[in-house]
Amino acid sequence: MLLQDIIDFNRENGCLDFRADHEVVMLSEEANEFFTSDNLVDRIDAVCDFIYVGNGTEAKFYATQYANYEEMKEYINRFSNIKVYLDETKKTMMTTVILEIESNNEHINDNQAHAIINECLACVVEANKQKLNAPKDENGKVQKPKGFIPPEEKIKEILGKHEVKY
Repeated sequence: MLLQDIIDFNRENGCLDFRADHEVVMLSEEANEFFTSDNLVDRIDAVCDFIYVGNGTEAKFYATQYANYEEMKEYINRFSNIKVYLDETKKTMMTTVILEIESNNEHINDNQAHAIINECLACVVEANKQKLNAPKDENGKVQKPKGFIPPEEKIKEILGKHEVKY
């Protein structure tokens, strides 16, 4: 369901054009937010944003129409480099957040920590739905519209519900 929401978001905003340089800029921005954040809520928001953008990157790549084999080969080569970056960065981010969640509530195991992240990801997906038909920046990233309600408060509620200190 979440992946379908992400695909629908990109389709409805006319964002299914795969441009490797733009994807790297957006993924790097989200990774930078994660690695420079100073609290769990912001790190969870950033890893969820990274997953959201990463899934969008994959959807755009697979939705790309190829004129010929050479063009397809070029796109696959570009995407394989992004995919390595995406997978390795996501792994590092998830490991960091899961360990932090577990260290803030000794009764939470890996499966429960993953479930908490998935709840938070659903909040990020819902928040991003507010961006439908919003303008894009020069890299093709859909901008936050006036009145955008960020997901951080919902993330705090989820953490509180699971008694995770943040």
